[in-house]
Amino acid sequence: MKAIILHRRRRIREPYAQQTIDYDQCVRKCLSDSSVKCLNQEEALTLQIVNSLSDAAQHYILDLSEQELYIYCQAGVTLFGDLLHRVFGKRLRDHLPERALPVSSSLPKDLHVIIETDFKEIKDLVKPGSRKQIDAVAKLRGLAIIEASLQGRRSQPSELELKRLVREIRKGRGWTLLFPGVAKLNLTTEGTGLNISVRLTKKKGSLFI
Repeated sequence: MKAIILHRRRRIREPYAQQTIDYDQCVRKCLSDSSVKCLNQEEALTLQIVNSLSDAAQHYILDLSEQELYIYCQAGVTLFGDLLHRVFGKRLRDHLPERALPVSSSLPKDLHVIIETDFKEIKDLVKPGSRKQIDAVAKLRGLAIIEASLQGRRSQPSELELKRLVREIRKGRGWTLLFPGVAKLNLTTEGTGLNISVRLTKKKGSLFI
């Protein structure tokens, strides 16, 4: 994003600032600044989700299924390739060896099918008498991060928030009620093999906050 901003002859450092602008500032600039704009709302959301999941993996306990991890990694690579071609007229495959692109032995199904499967596992982990709440929270964190991103919040979910979600699950609340924003997400894929493209989009008739 900084390369794009510089390419379009705009600054990545505020006057007298010691550091260049941060990740969130880059996203806002590339989304809202008419002189730089190169992102749409869904692409900005993808960047926010990938960044928040990365932060969670570094600083907290985060458990994503193989298919979820593939989706978000491939969505990030797809977007990087889109921007590289859209702004600079270059193809990612001409600069990055195919062996370095995300590869999974378990390709993603429908996004909601994946979430439904993971949520069923979470429900088993928080059943009365189970001593695996830490494992459940690690799985819930990813969903909570995506929901927060959809609501325009860029903070990690608190322990209190995650414990509240556990209580709601024990009461029998489904994932579409607990994560209404996630329920509006859709997964679109194009291509096959190493040339596959994955994009997170909104369902028809739904709006991101």
